[in-house]
Amino acid sequence: MPISNRILDAPVTDTIAAGYAHKEQSLRDVFVRLDVSASRSMYARLSSPRSDDPLAERFARLTAERRARLLGFLADVRRRTAINDIPRELVVADGFVYWVLPRQIGRIAVAGGTSQLVAQPPIKDALFDHLAVDHDRIVVAVARPSRSGRWKTEVWQLDGEPRRITTIDTLVSRLIIDGETIVWSRYNTKQEEVEIIVMDFAGAQQGASLPGSLLAAHDGMIYTTGYGWTDETYVIDRDRRERRIARATDATLVNGRLVGRFIDDEFNTTIGSIPTVGGD
Repeated sequence: MPISNRILDAPVTDTIAAGYAHKEQSLRDVFVRLDVSASRSMYARLSSPRSDDPLAERFARLTAERRARLLGFLADVRRRTAINDIPRELVVADGFVYWVLPRQIGRIAVAGGTSQLVAQPPIKDALFDHLAVDHDRIVVAVARPSRSGRWKTEVWQLDGEPRRITTIDTLVSRLIIDGETIVWSRYNTKQEEVEIIVMDFAGAQQGASLPGSLLAAHDGMIYTTGYGWTDETYVIDRDRRERRIARATDATLVNGRLVGRFIDDEFNTTIGSIPTVGGD
């Protein structure tokens, strides 16, 4: 049975509103993978349903508002396709600028020259989401739909023969190589909180998950924000000792300093940098 049929046929296990909101989001996750031709075909099929089309019949059972939003999403395919040509992420490493598109990773020397294709998704129906590069190691997070219609993430090492490191039951928000470990953030749906995971290249998790959203990681030190659903920024060392260092909404490590958007005591936001050592 096609994924879209499974989504529409799946029983509602939550409240009616929450259950059908999940169906709508799951259908959108399926529709986003359709190209221009397939999107137009699906739009025509669902907007002018035939009595002998089971999918269109199931779709018509959704409320008018949900149908309108989903049909509008299908009709917007050309704009979304154009956006997909914009790199999702840029990574500078070892004299190259790497960029991530949904179906390819490329690079070009910082000094200029000809761009190179680095990789395409290692598995069918997968989209590149995040990239980490460290010398000759390339690690990617690829997103793909699960049987339930929700998106999951697979982490792959692409230098040499492509190798799957692990599978995650949700999407990730950042991916970093730190020495012999890989670090990322994810939303834990069971705990309803953002957490940081540290894993080695064999796929073994290193210690318990850490709270907050990942900003940066270097030499065993992890910089996290959103700590306890606040904008407090902490550094967590190898022994899992925590120390508040700032309030930041976004930041990255540059030459030993944390560079990003910081918030002062009067809630003003400025662009700046702070040393990666030191206190308040």
